[in-house]
Amino acid sequence: MHEYMENPDSFAEDLMLAHEYTDLLIDAFNRVRVFASTRMGLVEGDLPPVLPTKSIDP
Repeated sequence: MHEYMENPDSFAEDLMLAHEYTDLLIDAFNRVRVFASTRMGLVEGDLPPVLPTKSIDP
């Protein structure tokens, strides 16, 4: 256990929560990308690539 960790169970829970928020952030990025392409008329090739997700497709 590292010196900055006081409670390994709490640390594990925090890591899982961070993972969930990462999935939400990636999903939001992909949705904004689709919006930029379809609603704003930006060329897909000019946009950053789609980020891989485990459950939700853009």
